[in-house]
Amino acid sequence: MSISAIPMLLGMFRDERRYSKKLTDKALAAINEAVVATRQYEAKRKKRRKRDLKEEARIAGLWSTAAIATRHVSTEFAMRLNDKSLYWFKGFHWSQDQVIARKIDWDSIHDQITELMSVNS
Repeated sequence: MSISAIPMLLGMFRDERRYSKKLTDKALAAINEAVVATRQYEAKRKKRRKRDLKEEARIAGLWSTAAIATRHVSTEFAMRLNDKSLYWFKGFHWSQDQVIARKIDWDSIHDQITELMSVNS
């Protein structure tokens, strides 16, 4: 490789890193939207106890969108977010043990978000 190719390679690496940061930021924004909507719904539901199937379907869609946005950043986390979407879509038919085993509980999701935030920083 000639010396003249080095600036070109450095530019390519810089562009790749910028692209990777944009993908991570898009994934985090989609995850955040799903988290906020879910937390708001859970707070409202604690007060009135009545399920809102339309809102639950919307939240399932937000988790699905987050899964899609995350697939380029972390395939494993994207699969977990897809499971979170299915959990909402299917009306919470999994036990707490199943939720924890699938790592879609709040602690597991939070840990993964924290990890994504530290990537490419």
